[in-house]
Amino acid sequence: MTTNSAPSVEELAQIVTDHLTAAYVCTRVWEAWSYGTMGPDDFVEASETEMADEIAAAISARYNQPAMPWINVKDQLPAPGVSVLVFTPPQPGDYPGDVRVEFDFIDPDSDESCWHNHNEHYEHYCCVAKGGSDVSWTGPSEEAPYTHWMAIPVLPRATLTQQEQGK
Repeated sequence: MTTNSAPSVEELAQIVTDHLTAAYVCTRVWEAWSYGTMGPDDFVEASETEMADEIAAAISARYNQPAMPWINVKDQLPAPGVSVLVFTPPQPGDYPGDVRVEFDFIDPDSDESCWHNHNEHYEHYCCVAKGGSDVSWTGPSEEAPYTHWMAIPVLPRATLTQQEQGK
C-alpha cells in the first residue's frame, strides 16, 4: 500500500480479513438459536466469507466519492438558513495568493436572496463607517461579492484518545 493514495479494494479487503479471524458468522437464520438446534457447524469464520470484500468495497466507495463541487451563485443558491462555505475571488488590494473562503447563509427572513453575514457588514458600514460627501470612503458593496458556494463538508471525527487529551 502506498502512503500517498487511498488503498485499493483488494488491499482493504486483506486488512479487514486479517482482523476478522476471531469473528464468526452464523450460517442459519437467527431464530434457530431459540430452538437449541444450532451447533459449531452453523458458524464459519468471518474471514472465510465475502464479508471482508463487502466491507472493503463500501470503504472504497466512500473514499472515492468525488469532492463536493463549488456551485456558481448564478446557477443556484443554497436553501435559506443553511450555512455554507462561500468564495470571493481576489479583490483589489489583496495580497497575492489570498484566498477568501468564509461561512454565510441566505437570510430566511429576507424578501430576496440576501446573504446574512455580508448584509450585516454592509449595514454596519452604512450606519457607522460611511462618512460625509466630502470624504471618499470605501467599504463593502451592497451586493455580496461571492461567486461560488458549497455545502460544509462532514467534519472529521476525533478519536477517543484525542478527546481524552483535550485536543
